[in-house]
Amino acid sequence: MFKDSIAPSDSIELSQNLGGLFAARFKEESLDWTPFSKRYNFPDGLIVDCYMVTACAHDVKDKPAGVASYCFVAYNHHAG
Repeated sequence: MFKDSIAPSDSIELSQNLGGLFAARFKEESLDWTPFSKRYNFPDGLIVDCYMVTACAHDVKDKPAGVASYCFVAYNHHAG
């Protein structure tokens, strides 16, 4: 999803972090849309803001399920 938009190493780390966030959010059952935002600061100066809304439930096999709508904004911040 982030290919060619940010550095490959940052893309991998961000994808893993977002995967963990989704897993954590889907453990909580809430059929209401719940807003959430998270900022990631990378050592190379990249800042990524993620905004999402989620609705979480469990399927008939009691596995986490849900819907998420999200976007991200990435930019480099260089001091000086």
